[in-house]
Amino acid sequence: MPRLLRRISALLLAAAAFDVAGLAYAHASVAVVAYLRVGEDSYPTQSLRLDQFEAQLQQLRANAAAVVPLERVARAVRDGAPLPDDAVAITIEDAYRSTLTDVVPQLLAVKLPVTVFATPDRLDRGGEFASWAELKALAARGVTVGARLPGSLGPEVDEAQIAADLNRTLARMRDELGQMPTMLALPAGPIHPSLPKLLEARGLLAAFGQQSGPVFNGADRWQLPRFTMTEAVGNADRFRIAISSLPLPVREIVPASGVLPPGAAIGFTVDESAGSLDRLACFSPGSGRLTLEHPSATRVELRASEPFEPGLVRINCTLPVSENRWRWFGLILLVPS
Repeated sequence: MPRLLRRISALLLAAAAFDVAGLAYAHASVAVVAYLRVGEDSYPTQSLRLDQFEAQLQQLRANAAAVVPLERVARAVRDGAPLPDDAVAITIEDAYRSTLTDVVPQLLAVKLPVTVFATPDRLDRGGEFASWAELKALAARGVTVGARLPGSLGPEVDEAQIAADLNRTLARMRDELGQMPTMLALPAGPIHPSLPKLLEARGLLAAFGQQSGPVFNGADRWQLPRFTMTEAVGNADRFRIAISSLPLPVREIVPASGVLPPGAAIGFTVDESAGSLDRLACFSPGSGRLTLEHPSATRVELRASEPFEPGLVRINCTLPVSENRWRWFGLILLVPS
């Protein structure tokens, strides 16, 4: 009997250890931050002030071990492998010369990995964008280069046009840089339903959008979230909250297409692992805090006090889990004109 009790005890301990590991695995996430312009104060909706970037860099340097290459994140999500917990990945959007010459060297100087997403057409244009030679020099120093396409990727665009743009972009970057990009940056808003199969057929690992939230295993690898840093949302406190955020896993998002006709419902189902939704709050710039309705314990429907204006609508939903940490889910919808 004692031997049987010892075996039962060992099995219970093993099960408990598995549960704890499973819980940690489920909560492991990476906050991917995106910088478009830095220090270009004439573009406040796109740019982060220099003092804001320096404060963020100080936070990143204080926890340098938690800054990981973006490709590692993409491979983990693709393979269903464990993600590093409480980690950060850094991206630069659109290869503006000022950002590449002023910001990227600072990141490299303190050995922080960074990925630059570039559009070949804009590199050809020069001017405010970096040149191919400048991008090659950064790649030689260890910067990862991802791709951006020149046009819209929305459902209104012909699939053949997207495929042609994708082929041309990837081939051009391979010819100029000597290797094929493995990741793609998406414009804000809904994507064409055929885009995932087009990207997978060409061997890409993942695509990163502009909706907010941390990356976690189980997220759609063709629309992974990022926290875009601009003057309005770039203060040190908000940055700390963003990079320490936890995922708020959802499914059954309505509208599934990302296109929101006037008067249409917005809703999603939250995974039960998130716990009680009593303190869930959702916000949209221009509309403020949205009214939430709960048809069931896990289903959430959103209502704005006034109809959304035509264009892109950004929605962020947060759920506090402690005094300093929040679960976060973001989406960007398109309201047609």
